[in-house]
Amino acid sequence: MGAPPCLLTATKRGRISEDRASVALGRSGHRIREPRPDEWSPLPPGLGLELLPGRHPWGRNRRNGRADLVRTGGKEKYPVFAVAAVLPNGWARTLVP
Repeated sequence: MGAPPCLLTATKRGRISEDRASVALGRSGHRIREPRPDEWSPLPPGLGLELLPGRHPWGRNRRNGRADLVRTGGKEKYPVFAVAAVLPNGWARTLVP
């Protein structure tokens, strides 16, 4: 696998975009971490992406390596929120967004 996947964010109206300045992180219990390459899988048919209103995503800044909540996006610094994958029946989740 190449570079770690970038973080997905959404506006309050549900427009989903990539934050290429941040690496996607996930939560396992109380620990925030980068998913291992073996934890990623292709998107299954029937997958939905959903805005999580009022919840900010965790990302690792590619320049300084710092992990933090991502609260704003774009040059305009508009508020952004977390995005969750709604998996179809039969799929198991390994990390929480």
